[in-house]
Amino acid sequence: MDRFGVVPDLINAVTDYQGTVLIGEPLLRKLSSEQLQCVVAHELAHPKWVLSSGARWAKLVAALLVKWIARSFGRISPIAMVLAWQTIVPIFTDALRQIQTALNWCEECGTDLIASQYVRCDVLISTLTKLDEMQDASGESSLTHPPLWLRSWVLTNLTPPAVVDTSSQTHGPS
Repeated sequence: MDRFGVVPDLINAVTDYQGTVLIGEPLLRKLSSEQLQCVVAHELAHPKWVLSSGARWAKLVAALLVKWIARSFGRISPIAMVLAWQTIVPIFTDALRQIQTALNWCEECGTDLIASQYVRCDVLISTLTKLDEMQDASGESSLTHPPLWLRSWVLTNLTPPAVVDTSSQTHGPS
């Protein structure tokens, strides 16, 4: 069962991946009801993304990379390990941070695509634009969310066509 809560100073919305969505009070004041539906659709799409095949592939690639790094370090001498720790580990740390950012961006774009199945894509893009403006005005930045231009491009170019309502069409003789 989906649960909702309001957080006074939160400039965004978050989910716990188990059906609870927390919405920042500023969103309730500044977004239209249609835009709030987009926010809720996006947040409720996060658990669906986590269970999707795209997320599984991303996690598999990350796990294989970590396993490869661990096996590589297991084969070197202690002196080489110290040198590697001082020189290579910072590079791997940055690479892992970049991988985590890419995984976060994939999740956010994936949840946008899932949400676009439940709300109008143009309203979703306008909602993302409004949220981006609110974030800029607050001076906060997000390391987990991709830039607006990328999310808009994904929604514009990768969203499947809308389902055609055939309930009012005649189907000819049976």
